[in-house]
Amino acid sequence: MDNLNTNIIKDFFNTIKDINIFEDKINYNYLDEKITRLPDERKSALLLTTMITDYLSLRNQYIIISDNELGEIFNLTKQILKGDKTFFLNKVTFGLKNILKSNTDFQLILDNKEIPCYQYSPTKQLEILGIDPQRIVSPVLDIGCGQGGHLVKFLRTIGIDTRGFDRIVEDYDFIARGDWLHFDYGFDKWGTIISHLGFSNHFTRYNMKKGDEHLRYAEVYMKILNSLKNGGTFFYAPGLEFIEKILPSDKFVIDSHIIIDSDYQKSTAVKITRK
Repeated sequence: MDNLNTNIIKDFFNTIKDINIFEDKINYNYLDEKITRLPDERKSALLLTTMITDYLSLRNQYIIISDNELGEIFNLTKQILKGDKTFFLNKVTFGLKNILKSNTDFQLILDNKEIPCYQYSPTKQLEILGIDPQRIVSPVLDIGCGQGGHLVKFLRTIGIDTRGFDRIVEDYDFIARGDWLHFDYGFDKWGTIISHLGFSNHFTRYNMKKGDEHLRYAEVYMKILNSLKNGGTFFYAPGLEFIEKILPSDKFVIDSHIIIDSDYQKSTAVKITRK
């Protein structure tokens, strides 16, 4: 990749925090190394597209960018990098607003009503979910482990075989970039699965909306449960009473405890054990 495109991408992410639809919430210290290894303009456009979608996900954790929208964003970045570089930032911003004009979750970002991804400390996550790290059964999978994969790394430092995945994450040997709707969970594989304010949060949201997306979540929910070993556990918050109450009692044991109990909201953390 030529030096001009390298400098363009650097400049974009050095100044992106000044654009109203973005915020400097992610640290791309690995940027220099990556862009110097990109041999052509197509790969530089792919990197820029990935970074843009990462930023959008950080501003609104619920945003879903369709394959068509993703293709249009890729074509936009490719055209801009190939053509006249003047007003680069304005062209990217204007292009995104046009491509995502029908995306309601993107419009929330524009209206400064974003729903960001929050990072909790590993100990706080374990406390909320009621997990004793000394009694946790491996191997462990953290679904939606967050950009830093902090819980995954913490559990590994105390000798627990742990892996994780998230939409916004750098690949490690034990952390992968992935989508929980398409991840291959396997069968009879995991001793413990964890998802704090992740999968069940989204499942709840889609269960309250029109459309069939909640059916996809229900299907994946059962895949997660069936990927547990006998005696394995799935810890998550918030709870999913609407589906937990119809789980077969001869196959699963459900335990829960209240984590929020107020006049306005009640929420539980849940532990499901596969018999």
